[in-house]
Amino acid sequence: MQNTTKKMDITFDKNAPSVVINLEDYFNGFKDILSRGGKIRCITEVTLENVIYCKELLNIVSELRHLDDFQGGFAISESEYMTNLIFPKEQLLTRVIHCNEREMVNQTQYMFENLWKKAVPVDRKIKEIEKSSINYETKIISMSDDPLKAEELATYLFQSTELNICTYSEGLKIGYDLFLRWIKDFLEKKKNGTHKGIRILIAISKYNLELVKRYLDLGIEIRHLKESPFISFGITKSDMVATVEDVTENNFANNILYSNDPAYLHNFKSMFDKLWENSKHASEIIKSIEEETEIPFIETIEKSGDTLSLIRDLVASANQEILGIFPTVTSFKKQIENGFFTHMRSISQNKDLSIKFLVTDKIDFQEIKDINKLFKDDLYLLQDNKKEFYTGNVSARPFDFTINQLKNLKIRAIANNDIQSEIGLIIADRIKSIIVEFKNDTFGDSSHSIGLASYSNSIPISNSYAFIFDSLWNQSELYQFLKKIYNRLKIHDKMQREFIDIVAHELRTPVQPMIGLTEYVKNNLENEKQRELLEIVITSAQKLHALAENILTVTKIEGKMFNLSKSTFSLTELILEIIKNFEVILENKIRLDGIQKKKIRFKLVGCEQRYIVVADKLRISQVISNLIDNSVNFIMDTKRGLITVTVEANESNLTVKITDNGEGIHSEILPRLFSKFATRSFYGTGLGLYICKSIINLHGGKIWAENNKDGIGATISFTLPQ
Repeated sequence: MQNTTKKMDITFDKNAPSVVINLEDYFNGFKDILSRGGKIRCITEVTLENVIYCKELLNIVSELRHLDDFQGGFAISESEYMTNLIFPKEQLLTRVIHCNEREMVNQTQYMFENLWKKAVPVDRKIKEIEKSSINYETKIISMSDDPLKAEELATYLFQSTELNICTYSEGLKIGYDLFLRWIKDFLEKKKNGTHKGIRILIAISKYNLELVKRYLDLGIEIRHLKESPFISFGITKSDMVATVEDVTENNFANNILYSNDPAYLHNFKSMFDKLWENSKHASEIIKSIEEETEIPFIETIEKSGDTLSLIRDLVASANQEILGIFPTVTSFKKQIENGFFTHMRSISQNKDLSIKFLVTDKIDFQEIKDINKLFKDDLYLLQDNKKEFYTGNVSARPFDFTINQLKNLKIRAIANNDIQSEIGLIIADRIKSIIVEFKNDTFGDSSHSIGLASYSNSIPISNSYAFIFDSLWNQSELYQFLKKIYNRLKIHDKMQREFIDIVAHELRTPVQPMIGLTEYVKNNLENEKQRELLEIVITSAQKLHALAENILTVTKIEGKMFNLSKSTFSLTELILEIIKNFEVILENKIRLDGIQKKKIRFKLVGCEQRYIVVADKLRISQVISNLIDNSVNFIMDTKRGLITVTVEANESNLTVKITDNGEGIHSEILPRLFSKFATRSFYGTGLGLYICKSIINLHGGKIWAENNKDGIGATISFTLPQ
């Protein structure tokens, strides 16, 4: 079977269907062939004894046909065949003839095709057998004063290849006493692989714990039902039995319902499968019972009345803490009308409870007045933690509340659209919890506002809900704190900007005449040394002037007062003009120690074409000058510098790239290069590139930087819309 990829044709006798279905090796082998996309055609003899297995065989083969009095068998795949397939009952084959000779495979395939033509579709044969020979019956078996009836009942239950039982403690005990011999025989067959075993559903408790363990030791599967079943029943593939009256510890039911009717079998099997699917493993329940902990479960409640009762019981069970969330002011009001807080007062009188409730909605002053009218007891007035709202500041936004005579109760309102929902929550001692769907029902009593609910006593689940509650509660405190800090920072930031603006203006005013007068004096001096000293003064004053201008520009950008004055001009002509100015400046520039000049060469790429843009010419000039100046300053004096300015165009944008062979951009600075004060050098304040980015962004362009791939220097690029 493992070698079969496309198809397998097989013939076998009437014993084979039960063997294929009940032995996992055959069953899984057939299923694997189908899962790989292969096809299986089978020929067998369908009889009254094997008809139920032939029906199941239809689910794991592609086609099945019937041939009368068929004996022996063989199997052929696309490349090999086996023969002597006489299936012993409930056993695997031990001796077969195998061959992969091409001629023998072809000859056997020819034999199969002839048999296939003679065989009839299995559906037709099954209908004939069921119509002529199967007599369905439903009857009452009387168990009183007739020990042979137990033998009859055991025959029905243990003749099949699987057994499913749903019962209660008394039935489990009597079944153990009556049927232990058959149970052991049944389980012995399981070891041989001829049946699927016994499954039992029961409500496990400390009263039947030892008996359950005895069944488990026998190798029987047991699962726990939350509640004892209303009826005890057993079902096999072909029969079912059920009690029609109560079973006592010392007496089995006097009357047992028996049926082999497919309708009964289907209904009881479906009921068992659903219960089994929703049950818990016995080991988990046994551990909880032995450790004297509550068995964890999750339960869905549909009736609003049951939900309200459960909430009251949950609150009453708390000994240390109650946490709750009301999603809206309306849901909060509904619980006041329902007497929830009156109940809270009664259960908390003799307990040291910490009670916290969140209302994920805004509660204003008018809401406070409306809410207080709902309290039937005048002592129950919703009030601010510091002062009552009746005498407080009407315009103040309420946040924290308490209720008179509930000293340990805190109610907190959080007006945040991001966390508002239609789900409420109650948690008791972080070990039990219930989540409730609150409908937006403005009219009617509180029960109409409650939808589905989910209750759980699982500690991990309740702890998770409590963690969510704590996060929201702490978030509200943090929100208030951050709001105060934010307001203070806004005031501080405003004062800082105003101060910097004043300082920048004060610097700007005297610096301009200083530069002009110094240049006048320098131009009228004949002493070269004195002229050099004054040049240093002028250079320093120009730096101070540039700093003041940058500070003023940043202040305008952050104050949303930075405006563009756009015009149409040639970008390439502007670049050429800026480079000429830099060449003149660098030619005349002398280092402060007066020893060496910085030698830098400029290279232009793509500037032969006249690119026209609509932009603020002064600000774009500021960007290009700033970027070139940045490159100049990061080229060492001892190195022959090269700055390449490249202009490229596509359908929508112009791209300007300024590449140098300087030191490159430090890895720590690169991620925040265009932020304020991002600098590692002694030159500049880190404002220039921030201003460049702001100017380019206002033009609808982009700016970015990267180190050159050869490891020498860096490239800063920006785009402008055409």
